[in-house]
Amino acid sequence: MFTAAFAERLSDLRNAKNSDEFLLVFEGFLKNHGFWSFNYGYLDTLNFDVSEAPVSFISTMDEGWLSHYAAQRYDLIDPGVENVKSSSAKPILFDTDIDGDSRTSKRSDLHFLDEARDAGLTSSASIPLPALRQGPEILSGIGLISDMKTHEFAKLWRESHAEILVFTYMFHEKMSGEISRRYHGVPELTDREKDCLAAIAKGERPDRIADRLSIATVTVNYHIQQIRKKLGARTNAEAVARAVSYGQL
Repeated sequence: MFTAAFAERLSDLRNAKNSDEFLLVFEGFLKNHGFWSFNYGYLDTLNFDVSEAPVSFISTMDEGWLSHYAAQRYDLIDPGVENVKSSSAKPILFDTDIDGDSRTSKRSDLHFLDEARDAGLTSSASIPLPALRQGPEILSGIGLISDMKTHEFAKLWRESHAEILVFTYMFHEKMSGEISRRYHGVPELTDREKDCLAAIAKGERPDRIADRLSIATVTVNYHIQQIRKKLGARTNAEAVARAVSYGQL
């Protein structure tokens, strides 16, 4: 049975309008369950074989740690990433307690565990994510990070895993356009470009858009050209369709 608080948070996620709002709602939900951070990662299988594909993250962890993680290619020994690469649908729990009975400590580099623990990762749940409608080829997963001890974390997971998984899958679905955009290397539209394209989608002419936004018509036309260039679209209609698929409208 899901709690009233869960239903309220789910409603917040449904009502969120863009990726920034999706992330804020998800972060708030996780904090209420004892997670202080998360790593939402996807593999670059466009340019690499799955076994060697580097991981890109949307993360609330320290940027210094993320850069160090990437430079050291810790993704090649990270059990959470290994779980995603294996095409498993099952989440795994792991910890950085090298003295405890941890699945991680039996197969991962001890230096990685040391540094991950110093970065604040005591216990984690690695959740492989379903294929996206906008990008069924994208392999992705989320690591939920806690500073709880192993036994506390196991208890939390037993009691709340159903809510956590459902909310995480819903968040992933909401973020599918943004992940697809990043995966394919499509530049993000500026706020002004989004305003212009939203107006084009409603059938407004450039001169009317210019009047409403208090800018010159030539500026609107320039924005439209830039939008098409960023999205690789030949027509305005194609630009609108692509922007929607990438979560830009």
